[in-house]
Amino acid sequence: MKVDEFLDEYKKFDEEAKGEYVKSIINTKYVSYATKISDCKRIIQSTSYTNTDPNMFCMNSPARHMLLNLQMIERYTDLEIDYNNALNIYDMLDEVDAITGILGCIPFKEASNYNHIMKMMLKDFRMNERSMIGYLDSKLASMKILGESLDKIMEEVSV
Repeated sequence: MKVDEFLDEYKKFDEEAKGEYVKSIINTKYVSYATKISDCKRIIQSTSYTNTDPNMFCMNSPARHMLLNLQMIERYTDLEIDYNNALNIYDMLDEVDAITGILGCIPFKEASNYNHIMKMMLKDFRMNERSMIGYLDSKLASMKILGESLDKIMEEVSV
């Protein structure tokens, strides 16, 4: 179901009926762990980038929050999310407090797991990609590959 179709119906109801209507569009009780990891990875990749200055790294936490909420809504409901229009869709849902209603109907354990996986993956990303230790590890790995290549060249030359 398209979001605007959902909202046309949603706006007609009183608060109690809205809750029942939201429950009626919930179509999934469980999303696999691998899917949650994949979703979170994709969101982190799309909200972490190098600015115009290649030495400056940026993270867009508000976009990450919005995308995670929309991803959960898409995974657990009949709603089709057009990510090319994500900000507008988010605003349309948020304006009538539908996001809170929908997320509140997703099983608590599931929403909690999504959020926990996102936090773990962000911590890993910062440690592996952005910390001094991660930087040094990547440089040392590059130097090892270079050293192994030089060793092979030296063996071939000496033969």
